[in-house]
Amino acid sequence: MKRSLLFLFGFGLSVGLVACGSDTGSGLGPYGSFCGPVLAQMGSFTATFEGQEWPEERYGGMAVVGSVAPMRGFSPRAAGTVASAQHMQFVTHMTLLEFDENLEMVPYLAESWEVSEDGTQLTFHLRDDVFWHDGHPTTAEDVAFTFRTFRDPASLYSNQSFFLPYFPGEEGVEVVDDHTIRFNFAPHADYLETWRGQPIFPQHLLGEVPVDSLHAHPYTSECPVGNGPFRFLSHSADESWTFEANPAFPSVLGGRPPLDRYVYRTISEHATLQIELVRERGGLDVFVQMLPLQAAAARENPDLSVWSFPYPSIFFVAWN
Repeated sequence: MKRSLLFLFGFGLSVGLVACGSDTGSGLGPYGSFCGPVLAQMGSFTATFEGQEWPEERYGGMAVVGSVAPMRGFSPRAAGTVASAQHMQFVTHMTLLEFDENLEMVPYLAESWEVSEDGTQLTFHLRDDVFWHDGHPTTAEDVAFTFRTFRDPASLYSNQSFFLPYFPGEEGVEVVDDHTIRFNFAPHADYLETWRGQPIFPQHLLGEVPVDSLHAHPYTSECPVGNGPFRFLSHSADESWTFEANPAFPSVLGGRPPLDRYVYRTISEHATLQIELVRERGGLDVFVQMLPLQAAAARENPDLSVWSFPYPSIFFVAWN
């Protein structure tokens, strides 16, 4: 089977996780009082799908992805790192909206939305079939909690500028019902972009945590609970994160991911990543963010496929 390398100017994945298995109790350390019950609940919810049949020709296997980009966990502060932000957006959690292949905004966690004629109100209608990985339903209260948290300067969220046009406090958000939420803001461009890149977090687990303590909470690295296509399985500090497919992911959004398991490894040297990929029984299936010279060499290897695509991003602007 061919293995693949990604030669990117940025970093992008669309994968997820689910299930606990024998690794459920690993890595709890001093956080057992929080993570123990949380991971147990995740395991119990996943167990309700045991015995479900999956077509063998489509489902199974594991993909190991390697990159120099470190994963800093699942907190507002971690969202400033590319790998963490991408995993929160595409792997473990969900955003309200996403891009389709034509870079058009389409529904994701939000089933639909409308904007007031004067451009000062945005109302989202959420799906009613999305569950957190511990079995709790995802509701408008989770979206409101996420907004208040990331809008709070104490969260140290790196993209707070996305929320600057929004009115502060309760004036900025209204939970209409379990699956309807309304935001109030000053008219501005690209108001939907805020919610394409903003993962939603569980209010029932984090609602009582002080905002300035979220970055150190065990949720962020020992037992993150999302609602996306993959669920957290285990974490080896500074080495790897392991996730499993979420059997409860809504079928209309693609359903259970084809992969059983997804592993993200952080390896600090590009040369080591290349060796891990090409050696016999290599430790990697995918190499993200390879260097141009490595990509040129990889194109000569019949066992490898090199993919590239443009990445719309401004890294910095330098003024004279």
